[in-house]
Amino acid sequence: MINYIILSISALVLILIIGFISPSKDSTVFDKLIVGSVFIFSILIGISLAIHPGWYKKQKKNSKNNSKNSSTIQFKGHHPSCDKYSNHIIVTKNKTYCAGCLGLIIGSIVTIILITFYLIFDFSKIDFHLFLIFGILLILVLFIIIIFHKRNPFVRVVSNTGFMISFFIIIIGILEITGYFIYGLLTGLFSFLLIHTRIHISKWSHKNICRNCKKKCKMY
Repeated sequence: MINYIILSISALVLILIIGFISPSKDSTVFDKLIVGSVFIFSILIGISLAIHPGWYKKQKKNSKNNSKNSSTIQFKGHHPSCDKYSNHIIVTKNKTYCAGCLGLIIGSIVTIILITFYLIFDFSKIDFHLFLIFGILLILVLFIIIIFHKRNPFVRVVSNTGFMISFFIIIIGILEITGYFIYGLLTGLFSFLLIHTRIHISKWSHKNICRNCKKKCKMY
């Protein structure tokens, strides 16, 4: 996990450098459409993964360890049905939702709306250097919250929603500062690294929960 965090911080520094020293021009409708279309397509793939994680993989048989515990521990809302994970899920009536994935879905929908507004309306009056700095600081703060804060489900939803919106801020910020769609796409690639780091932090958190639990069933 540490390696991913270091890589993510390095990526954010590189994004900041690109935003302040790269050559610039006025972005065209063509530049905006390319970045916007790729961004929206990536978000739709992300939404599908948040709803059905690993749908692109072949189903694997559960390990012997998991099969022994299947009668008592099941996965609900992408998490084991164990009280240790109660703050990772949201239960409404008879349905259980993963708080983190729900936040990513909400953030993705909000981001698609923001991209649509960006493609339609004029945002030229915004200081995109400050816009970019705000986006990078937002990501760093959210990483700190995700790693160190013992969050309740509501905070998980809000933090993951903000995570997706921060991607919009840095990608559009770089595109408007440089005017080149290639820089916007490059920042989008860095966003994949950031979300991958977010996933590894979750796995690390889950492993710690099981490691520190006195029960014999170890789902992670």
